[in-house]
Amino acid sequence: MKKHYGKLVNQIIREKGHTFQSIAKNLDIDKKTVLSWLREAIPPIAAIDRIGKVIVHNFAADFPELYDQNTQRPDKLSGDTANEESEKAFFREKYIALLEKYNVHLLKIIQNCRAEYGEACCRT
Repeated sequence: MKKHYGKLVNQIIREKGHTFQSIAKNLDIDKKTVLSWLREAIPPIAAIDRIGKVIVHNFAADFPELYDQNTQRPDKLSGDTANEESEKAFFREKYIALLEKYNVHLLKIIQNCRAEYGEACCRT
């Protein structure tokens, strides 16, 4: 049976007494993004590494097969297609979160403009 890294990371997070909300806040991402990573059998390696930094845990000791043994950094040279897809999903989620923040900011600007100059200010 293959390891489900997401479940193992989830277990370590809980054992250390952290919440998904606190991890998401520290990573400046949405809680749903953290949860979606951990549902995957092989979450993005960069995500595992970032979570490890937040909870002060070295996942290289738990998952040596995912890390370069000399540098203790995520192994980018594995050539594993599942990991590559996972990495793409990680950056896609990050991009979507950034777009959502931008849209919220843009709506605030439009509201401020309309409050100051009226409806003619910003026609959508």
